[in-house]
Amino acid sequence: MSPKTLFEKFGHHCEIQSGIRDIPMFRSSKSPFTRFIRLCKRIRMINETNKRGYNYLRSQKKIENEYRKQLLYPYIIHPFSDFRKYWEFFMSIIILIQAIMVPLDIATYNSKYPDSFVRTSYFVYGRLATDIISLMEVLVNFFSGYCEVKKKIVVLNPHKIFKNYIFSNFIIDLYASIPTDVLLNLYFTEKWQTRGWNYMFHYCGLLKLFRYTTFIEYCYNITETSEISYAYFRVTSAVISFFLYVHVLTCFLISFMSYEYPFNVHLIKTSSFTHSYGTNASTFLKIYARFFYCTCLLILNSGFSIATISNGSNLLTVNIWLISKLLFILTIAYFLELHISVHSASQKFVDMVNEVKDFMRHRQVPNFLQKRILAYYDIKYQNHFFQESEILDTVSGQLRQEIIMNTCGKLVENVTFFKNLPLTLLVRIVSCLRYEIFLTNDVISKAGTTGDCMHFISTGTVAVFTKSGQEICHLQDGDYFGEIAMVMKDSTRVASVIAAEVCELYRLDRKDFIRAIIPYPDLYDRITYVAGDRMERTDIIDEAHKNTQHITKSEELTEMVQ
Repeated sequence: MSPKTLFEKFGHHCEIQSGIRDIPMFRSSKSPFTRFIRLCKRIRMINETNKRGYNYLRSQKKIENEYRKQLLYPYIIHPFSDFRKYWEFFMSIIILIQAIMVPLDIATYNSKYPDSFVRTSYFVYGRLATDIISLMEVLVNFFSGYCEVKKKIVVLNPHKIFKNYIFSNFIIDLYASIPTDVLLNLYFTEKWQTRGWNYMFHYCGLLKLFRYTTFIEYCYNITETSEISYAYFRVTSAVISFFLYVHVLTCFLISFMSYEYPFNVHLIKTSSFTHSYGTNASTFLKIYARFFYCTCLLILNSGFSIATISNGSNLLTVNIWLISKLLFILTIAYFLELHISVHSASQKFVDMVNEVKDFMRHRQVPNFLQKRILAYYDIKYQNHFFQESEILDTVSGQLRQEIIMNTCGKLVENVTFFKNLPLTLLVRIVSCLRYEIFLTNDVISKAGTTGDCMHFISTGTVAVFTKSGQEICHLQDGDYFGEIAMVMKDSTRVASVIAAEVCELYRLDRKDFIRAIIPYPDLYDRITYVAGDRMERTDIIDEAHKNTQHITKSEELTEMVQ
């Protein structure tokens, strides 16, 4: 996809036909095999329209860099590729199916319900299929890059991928791919079964449910990629988690109360719960429905239908229930406190956004303008509110200088005529920069107006237009524009600059620049030369475009006369 298509997706109509797909990578051939190989290579590469990837990398330039970097690793799948997007969607369904099937298999392990669909060959083959697909997931993860969120980078190095996966989810994923039910039937003899080890081994299948965290992670990635509301994701995941929790408890109670075990479970097997909703139903489906209902009653604090305080087992059950609920309340309180302490900046951002929304409703701001204002706040604060000026005022001068240089130092050093500057001068220039955000199609500077500042692009892409409206180039991360205004007082802009996507820029005012650069006349002359050269090239392109338009109009008039 070219930047023309990409920027049109974000609202900018681009006239330049070049992009990352122009990078030489795929052999040009029309044979079916070559087309298939080209498709396989393309779906593992980063997709520049992936919303999750764009939010993470935040500029077209970084996406292009990722594309070039991936050429060094021809067998690695990019985390923002089409393959990962569809694979995570597919695996989220498989993990959910596995989380439903494993408890059902445990509930009917001793074949007391031969008429149940759980004991049919279709169910057994289905479980085996999910295990095989889970094994494929392990192999795919060894060839998939990952994101280091703290460093804001994407890791594609195979050695780092191997090390990261081994020390993260490898053990859980590998265990989830082991067909425990098949191994149990093949390797456990009657001698082991009488000792009860087969039951313990079968219950170990519940460890596969730890992959549910991976399911939540994949669902979150799908939500972000598909631009689904985060609130919708939280509500949906909470509903799925609740019903899965009830399902697991239901199957556990069925297996625990209905079968003979080598362990002493007399207390539960003789409780009023079993007498009321015993296992004498005709089919497993009816038994499951009854136990599902009873599990919901227990979770919703309704207790059992038959309970007498004089019964010692009921008293013990009530005491255990009370202690469990107390621990449950303490756990919720702890996590609420932890959530508030960790996400205090996020909560401040939410409060600020609500205040902005109230202000816009009070002022009757149009809907399209409301969306632009909220998008501005999202980009500026990234869902975490902070007072940058107050933070910088509380640190020492040395720390403030290091923070500013770390943020903008490399940005200024990328400029040709700012290289090899004395550190003191570089610090003075960087200290004068002012942070600005421009949304898509915002006019940053307009041709013909008086220029009094220049801009450095931190992230984003801008389109440059001549006075006649001809789009001549794009400027991206690390580029700069407006330097003519730095050396020519009261000069007019020779080109218009418009944001092709959301851009984060740093502005340097002319008065601050002159104050910092005036002690260095050689540097001032060099900047003047570069600015004059760029102005001359822009005028030539603009004049050529005007001549082309004039010729076109003349031809149209001639055709009309004829």
